[in-house]
Amino acid sequence: MKTRDLASGLALRLTLLIALMLCLLMPAIIKVVERQSIADELQLLKYQGQNVSAGQERRFAKIRVVEARAITLMQTHLATPDTRDALKAVDADYPLAGDGTRRSRAGLFDGERHASGPILQGIAGYI
Repeated sequence: MKTRDLASGLALRLTLLIALMLCLLMPAIIKVVERQSIADELQLLKYQGQNVSAGQERRFAKIRVVEARAITLMQTHLATPDTRDALKAVDADYPLAGDGTRRSRAGLFDGERHASGPILQGIAGYI
């Protein structure tokens, strides 16, 4: 009977000691786990941010290549004689007004004979 009381008392003391240790260590354990969780999340956010940034940079690099090619093609097109002649014709038919806009000549709307023969009329434009 004494052995049982001794064992019960020892078990009770051991249980209380373990409970006390857990109560004292639990805030520290929670703090360590919380800090590690935050560090992991920050690392993940940094990684995702770098991936998004790299993806955007790739897209803009492609856009820069396409834009450079488009500029080259447009400059080549504008330098051709046919385009220069067409631009001169547009300048003649739609003269630049003082406010920066272009309006068709009065003769295009009122009617005038075209160089090739027919009379043109009813053509009005505002650019």
